[in-house]
Amino acid sequence: MALATMPSAIEIAKTFESRGFGYKLSDPRQNLSTVYWAWLGHSEQSPWKATALSKISMLRKTGRFIPGLGDFTLSEKAVKAAQKLIGEIEIESLPLPTVAPVSGGAIFVSWRSGPKSVEATAYHDGEILVEALENQRVDEERSMEDPCSMLWWLVQG
Repeated sequence: MALATMPSAIEIAKTFESRGFGYKLSDPRQNLSTVYWAWLGHSEQSPWKATALSKISMLRKTGRFIPGLGDFTLSEKAVKAAQKLIGEIEIESLPLPTVAPVSGGAIFVSWRSGPKSVEATAYHDGEILVEALENQRVDEERSMEDPCSMLWWLVQG
């Protein structure tokens, strides 16, 4: 597993604390290697997946209305759709995705590798749009494939 796909030490420590592993990170610089080895030993899922699900959970708790920008409170249907999509992806090694709220209750998830990306938006009503992009342009033909096929395309150069 490449280090580029590993979550940060602080994210891992927070995951450990929230799951009751009893590990508290006091100084990230001092405990970095310990945290990563512990993560590899306890992780039931790939690091990118654990990180993405953790970010969705955090956004679910912190989403709010921001005057002048929009309502970034995530809808339950969008959360469930994004979690389901991530849970169904059986590729162990993927780049860490960007996970962000979208005004109106939606969630945006994006994986990037060089000039290619796969972007998924789970809308407030639970509908999901997944698109493959190359050089920031939608690849119409590739976007007709299932999400796992698009992600294989992303990581296979």
